[in-house]
Amino acid sequence: MEREHAFKAAVGGKGHFSTFRPRTDYPEKRMLPETELRIWLKDLPHPAAILAANDHYAIQVLSVCRTCSLKVPGQISILGVDNDELLAENAVPTLSSIEPDFNEAGYRAAAEMDRLLKARKNITGRELVCGVKRLVERHSTMYLTPSAQLVANALKFIQQRATDINITPNDIARHLKVSRSLIELRMHEIHGKSITQTLREHRISLVKRQLENTDHPITRILTDCGYKNIRAAENLFRKTTGLTPRDWRKQHTSF
Repeated sequence: MEREHAFKAAVGGKGHFSTFRPRTDYPEKRMLPETELRIWLKDLPHPAAILAANDHYAIQVLSVCRTCSLKVPGQISILGVDNDELLAENAVPTLSSIEPDFNEAGYRAAAEMDRLLKARKNITGRELVCGVKRLVERHSTMYLTPSAQLVANALKFIQQRATDINITPNDIARHLKVSRSLIELRMHEIHGKSITQTLREHRISLVKRQLENTDHPITRILTDCGYKNIRAAENLFRKTTGLTPRDWRKQHTSF
Protein backbone atom coordinates (compact mmCIF):
# COMPACT_ATOMS: atom_id res chain seq x y z
CA MET A 1 0.00 0.00 0.00
CA GLU A 2 2.86 2.39 0.82
CA ARG A 3 4.41 1.77 -2.59
CA GLU A 4 1.09 2.48 -4.29
CA HIS A 5 0.73 5.80 -2.46
CA ALA A 6 4.30 6.80 -3.32
CA PHE A 7 3.71 5.91 -6.98
CA LYS A 8 0.51 7.98 -7.11
CA ALA A 9 2.33 10.93 -5.56
CA ALA A 10 5.14 10.67 -8.12
CA VAL A 11 2.79 10.34 -11.10
CA GLY A 12 0.53 13.15 -9.91
CA GLY A 13 -2.14 14.11 -12.42
CA LYS A 14 -0.18 13.00 -15.48
CA GLY A 15 -2.15 10.71 -17.76
CA HIS A 16 -4.70 8.03 -16.92
CA PHE A 17 -4.14 6.20 -13.62
CA SER A 18 -5.69 2.87 -12.70
CA THR A 19 -5.20 0.46 -9.78
CA PHE A 20 -5.86 -3.27 -10.01
CA ARG A 21 -8.10 -4.27 -7.14
CA PRO A 22 -9.53 -7.82 -7.30
CA ARG A 23 -13.28 -7.96 -6.81
CA THR A 24 -13.18 -11.48 -5.37
CA ASP A 25 -11.22 -12.95 -2.50
CA TYR A 26 -8.33 -15.18 -3.45
CA PRO A 27 -6.64 -17.52 -0.96
CA GLU A 28 -3.02 -17.21 -2.06
CA LYS A 29 -2.00 -13.58 -1.59
CA ARG A 30 1.17 -14.03 -3.64
CA MET A 31 -0.90 -15.07 -6.67
CA LEU A 32 -3.23 -12.58 -8.35
CA PRO A 33 -6.59 -13.80 -9.74
CA GLU A 34 -5.68 -14.36 -13.40
CA THR A 35 -9.13 -13.91 -14.93
CA GLU A 36 -9.69 -10.49 -13.34
CA LEU A 37 -6.12 -9.43 -14.13
CA ARG A 38 -6.60 -10.41 -17.79
CA ILE A 39 -9.76 -8.29 -18.09
CA TRP A 40 -8.08 -5.31 -16.38
CA LEU A 41 -5.01 -5.48 -18.62
CA LYS A 42 -7.09 -5.67 -21.80
CA ASP A 43 -9.24 -2.71 -20.75
CA LEU A 44 -6.27 -0.47 -20.02
CA PRO A 45 -5.53 2.27 -22.55
CA HIS A 46 -2.43 1.16 -24.46
CA PRO A 47 0.45 1.82 -24.35
CA ALA A 48 0.47 1.55 -20.57
CA ALA A 49 3.14 1.45 -17.86
CA ILE A 50 2.62 -0.76 -14.82
CA LEU A 51 4.40 -0.63 -11.48
CA ALA A 52 3.92 -3.92 -9.64
CA ALA A 53 4.15 -3.94 -5.84
CA ASN A 54 6.94 -6.52 -6.06
CA ASP A 55 8.72 -8.74 -8.57
CA HIS A 56 6.45 -11.73 -7.91
CA TYR A 57 3.39 -9.75 -9.00
CA ALA A 58 5.30 -8.31 -11.96
CA ILE A 59 6.12 -11.82 -13.19
CA GLN A 60 2.42 -12.74 -13.02
CA VAL A 61 1.55 -9.63 -15.05
CA LEU A 62 4.14 -10.64 -17.66
CA SER A 63 2.65 -14.12 -17.84
CA VAL A 64 -0.91 -12.86 -18.27
CA CYS A 65 0.24 -10.40 -20.95
CA ARG A 66 1.58 -13.37 -22.93
CA THR A 67 -1.72 -15.25 -22.66
CA CYS A 68 -3.56 -12.09 -23.80
CA SER A 69 -1.13 -11.49 -26.70
CA LEU A 70 -0.25 -8.08 -25.22
CA LYS A 71 3.22 -7.03 -26.31
CA VAL A 72 5.77 -6.14 -23.62
CA PRO A 73 7.13 -3.48 -23.81
CA GLY A 74 5.36 -2.44 -27.04
CA GLN A 75 1.88 -2.19 -25.52
CA ILE A 76 2.65 -2.52 -21.81
CA SER A 77 5.86 -1.69 -19.94
CA ILE A 78 6.28 -3.44 -16.60
CA LEU A 79 8.43 -2.41 -13.64
CA GLY A 80 8.81 -4.54 -10.52
CA VAL A 81 10.20 -3.76 -7.07
CA ASP A 82 12.91 -5.57 -5.05
CA ASN A 83 15.16 -6.59 -7.97
CA ASP A 84 15.04 -10.30 -7.26
CA GLU A 85 17.69 -11.21 -9.83
CA LEU A 86 16.66 -14.86 -10.11
CA LEU A 87 13.14 -13.82 -11.07
CA ALA A 88 14.05 -10.76 -13.11
CA GLU A 89 16.81 -12.30 -15.23
CA ASN A 90 14.81 -15.43 -16.05
CA ALA A 91 11.59 -13.64 -16.95
CA VAL A 92 10.49 -13.37 -20.59
CA PRO A 93 11.20 -10.59 -21.37
CA THR A 94 13.66 -9.83 -18.60
CA LEU A 95 12.10 -7.67 -15.89
CA SER A 96 13.11 -4.12 -15.02
CA SER A 97 12.98 -3.59 -11.27
CA ILE A 98 13.60 -1.02 -8.53
CA GLU A 99 16.22 -2.15 -6.04
CA PRO A 100 15.61 -0.77 -2.53
CA ASP A 101 18.60 0.14 -0.42
CA PHE A 102 18.65 -3.07 1.61
CA ASN A 103 22.00 -2.16 3.23
CA GLU A 104 20.53 1.06 4.58
CA ALA A 105 17.47 -0.86 5.78
CA GLY A 106 19.68 -3.36 7.60
CA TYR A 107 21.76 -0.68 9.31
CA ARG A 108 18.67 1.27 10.39
CA ALA A 109 16.95 -1.88 11.65
CA ALA A 110 20.05 -2.80 13.67
CA ALA A 111 20.25 0.71 15.13
CA GLU A 112 16.57 0.57 16.07
CA MET A 113 17.04 -2.82 17.72
CA ASP A 114 19.99 -1.44 19.70
CA ARG A 115 17.87 1.54 20.80
CA LEU A 116 15.09 -0.73 22.01
CA LEU A 117 17.46 -3.04 23.90
CA LYS A 118 19.23 -0.16 25.63
CA ALA A 119 16.05 1.61 26.66
CA ARG A 120 15.61 1.86 30.42
CA LYS A 121 11.84 1.82 30.17
CA ASN A 122 9.27 0.38 27.84
CA ILE A 123 9.24 2.17 24.51
CA THR A 124 7.56 1.33 21.25
CA GLY A 125 9.25 0.63 17.96
CA ARG A 126 9.19 3.05 15.06
CA GLU A 127 8.32 2.51 11.42
CA LEU A 128 11.46 2.71 9.30
CA VAL A 129 11.47 3.53 5.61
CA CYS A 130 14.50 2.84 3.43
CA GLY A 131 15.31 4.57 0.17
CA VAL A 132 15.99 3.34 -3.36
CA LYS A 133 19.45 2.16 -4.34
CA ARG A 134 19.00 2.01 -8.10
CA LEU A 135 16.71 1.26 -11.01
CA VAL A 136 17.81 -1.85 -12.89
CA GLU A 137 16.59 -1.53 -16.47
CA ARG A 138 15.91 -4.68 -18.47
CA HIS A 139 13.80 -5.55 -21.51
CA SER A 140 10.33 -5.06 -19.96
CA THR A 141 10.81 -1.27 -20.14
CA MET A 142 13.02 -1.16 -23.22
CA TYR A 143 13.43 2.16 -25.01
CA LEU A 144 10.98 2.45 -27.89
CA THR A 145 12.35 2.44 -31.43
CA PRO A 146 11.18 5.22 -33.80
CA SER A 147 8.59 2.83 -35.26
CA ALA A 148 7.33 1.89 -31.82
CA GLN A 149 7.24 5.56 -30.85
CA LEU A 150 5.14 6.30 -33.94
CA VAL A 151 2.65 3.62 -32.86
CA ALA A 152 2.70 4.96 -29.29
CA ASN A 153 1.83 8.42 -30.63
CA ALA A 154 -1.00 6.95 -32.71
CA LEU A 155 -2.40 5.13 -29.69
CA LYS A 156 -2.15 8.27 -27.57
CA PHE A 157 -4.06 10.23 -30.21
CA ILE A 158 -6.75 7.54 -30.31
CA GLN A 159 -7.10 7.68 -26.52
CA GLN A 160 -7.46 11.46 -26.61
CA ARG A 161 -9.77 11.73 -29.62
CA ALA A 162 -11.70 8.44 -29.75
CA THR A 163 -14.89 10.18 -28.59
CA ASP A 164 -14.87 12.54 -31.59
CA ILE A 165 -17.82 11.56 -33.76
CA ASN A 166 -16.08 11.92 -37.12
CA ILE A 167 -12.56 10.72 -36.28
CA THR A 168 -11.14 8.37 -38.95
CA PRO A 169 -7.86 6.49 -39.54
CA ASN A 170 -6.96 9.11 -42.14
CA ASP A 171 -7.25 11.82 -39.48
CA ILE A 172 -4.78 9.90 -37.32
CA ALA A 173 -2.31 9.56 -40.21
CA ARG A 174 -2.58 13.29 -40.97
CA HIS A 175 -2.00 14.13 -37.30
CA LEU A 176 1.17 12.02 -37.29
CA LYS A 177 2.26 13.48 -40.67
CA VAL A 178 2.76 10.06 -42.23
CA SER A 179 0.94 8.07 -44.89
CA ARG A 180 -2.03 5.89 -43.98
CA SER A 181 -0.24 2.83 -45.36
CA LEU A 182 2.86 3.45 -43.20
CA ILE A 183 1.01 3.84 -39.92
CA GLU A 184 -1.16 0.80 -40.70
CA LEU A 185 1.99 -1.24 -41.42
CA ARG A 186 3.64 -0.16 -38.15
CA MET A 187 0.45 -0.75 -36.17
CA HIS A 188 0.22 -4.32 -37.44
CA GLU A 189 3.94 -4.96 -36.80
CA ILE A 190 4.04 -3.59 -33.25
CA HIS A 191 0.48 -3.40 -31.96
CA GLY A 192 -0.90 -6.40 -33.84
CA LYS A 193 -4.10 -4.57 -34.85
CA SER A 194 -5.29 -2.09 -37.45
CA ILE A 195 -6.12 1.51 -36.64
CA THR A 196 -9.82 0.83 -37.23
CA GLN A 197 -9.81 -2.17 -34.88
CA THR A 198 -7.88 -0.25 -32.21
CA LEU A 199 -10.25 2.73 -32.41
CA ARG A 200 -13.27 0.42 -32.22
CA GLU A 201 -11.93 -1.52 -29.21
CA HIS A 202 -11.02 1.67 -27.36
CA ARG A 203 -14.52 3.07 -27.84
CA ILE A 204 -16.08 -0.18 -26.65
CA SER A 205 -13.83 -0.02 -23.56
CA LEU A 206 -15.01 3.54 -22.86
CA VAL A 207 -18.65 2.43 -23.17
CA LYS A 208 -18.04 -0.42 -20.70
CA ARG A 209 -16.54 1.94 -18.13
CA GLN A 210 -19.43 4.39 -18.36
CA LEU A 211 -21.99 1.60 -18.16
CA GLU A 212 -20.27 0.24 -15.05
CA ASN A 213 -19.54 3.54 -13.30
CA THR A 214 -22.44 5.86 -14.18
CA ASP A 215 -26.22 5.73 -14.40
CA HIS A 216 -26.30 7.84 -17.57
CA PRO A 217 -28.81 6.80 -20.26
CA ILE A 218 -27.32 4.31 -22.73
CA THR A 219 -28.02 6.59 -25.70
CA ARG A 220 -26.05 9.38 -24.04
CA ILE A 221 -23.16 7.06 -23.24
CA LEU A 222 -22.90 5.83 -26.83
CA THR A 223 -23.00 9.38 -28.16
CA ASP A 224 -20.41 10.57 -25.63
CA CYS A 225 -18.12 7.72 -26.70
CA GLY A 226 -18.10 8.80 -30.35
CA TYR A 227 -20.98 6.87 -31.91
CA LYS A 228 -23.28 8.70 -34.29
CA ASN A 229 -25.56 5.78 -35.22
CA ILE A 230 -26.96 4.43 -31.94
CA ARG A 231 -28.54 1.30 -33.42
CA ALA A 232 -25.30 0.35 -35.17
CA ALA A 233 -23.35 1.05 -31.99
CA GLU A 234 -25.63 -1.24 -29.94
CA ASN A 235 -25.24 -4.01 -32.53
CA LEU A 236 -21.45 -3.60 -32.51
CA PHE A 237 -21.36 -3.72 -28.72
CA ARG A 238 -23.44 -6.92 -28.67
CA LYS A 239 -21.27 -8.50 -31.39
CA THR A 240 -18.10 -7.61 -29.46
CA THR A 241 -19.15 -8.51 -25.92
CA GLY A 242 -21.98 -10.98 -26.44
CA LEU A 243 -24.30 -8.69 -24.45
CA THR A 244 -26.43 -5.64 -25.12
CA PRO A 245 -25.33 -2.46 -23.33
CA ARG A 246 -28.32 -2.83 -21.00
CA ASP A 247 -27.43 -6.44 -20.12
CA TRP A 248 -23.77 -5.51 -19.64
CA ARG A 249 -24.79 -2.87 -17.11
CA LYS A 250 -27.02 -5.34 -15.26
CA GLN A 251 -24.20 -7.86 -14.94
CA HIS A 252 -21.44 -5.44 -13.97
CA THR A 253 -23.09 -2.86 -11.71
CA SER A 254 -25.40 -2.65 -8.72
CA PHE A 255 -27.44 0.27 -10.05
